[in-house]
Amino acid sequence: MNVISAPPICARVNVFQIQGALCRRKPLHAVLCSYLRCGEVFLRARAFGKPKLLRPASECPIEFSVSYCRDRCLVAIARGGVLGIDVERRRWIGELDAIASIYFTPGEASWIKKLHANQKLEAFFACWTFKEAYSKAIGTGLLTPFHTFALPAASRKQVGVNWATIHGREWTHFRFEPWPGYTATVVVAGRLSSSAFQFQDYYAGTCA
Repeated sequence: MNVISAPPICARVNVFQIQGALCRRKPLHAVLCSYLRCGEVFLRARAFGKPKLLRPASECPIEFSVSYCRDRCLVAIARGGVLGIDVERRRWIGELDAIASIYFTPGEASWIKKLHANQKLEAFFACWTFKEAYSKAIGTGLLTPFHTFALPAASRKQVGVNWATIHGREWTHFRFEPWPGYTATVVVAGRLSSSAFQFQDYYAGTCA
């Protein structure tokens, strides 16, 4: 189900990397308060659970996404454009080829199956984080079947900024390694350059 009729395009995406104790103290609220320079934020869940900022009001709509993995998390924020983010620790998964054949497109599953063992994990999580970030961006989460859209072949091995057309609309996706052994992807509506993405470690009260 495509719930977004015409995704607006944003000019900048801020990605905040958080680890340790801060991840256990509402990191999304902390980052939003710091980013908006306010004392408190109020959120509401949309139809499929994606949070929306209620207050404080902003002239340009704020879109954000958060992903947790163990004691680490990423928060992505954009003004005026829908986005999603996902981070995963690259850990070995039993029957990885079989899982890929179930959840991914035939082309993706075939690509992963042909790789050497030490390359399979990177390929698997490149696909997985892309798909989960996109499903978060459109607001449906895991209700969107992962086999209905694909990580473009041209960007499978390339980290950094890339572009994909999904169901007739263009999206920018940026894959990166926030910490050793972790893969993350942020997906944003429209076509953005690498300079539109800003990454920084977050410490209490610090947002550029």
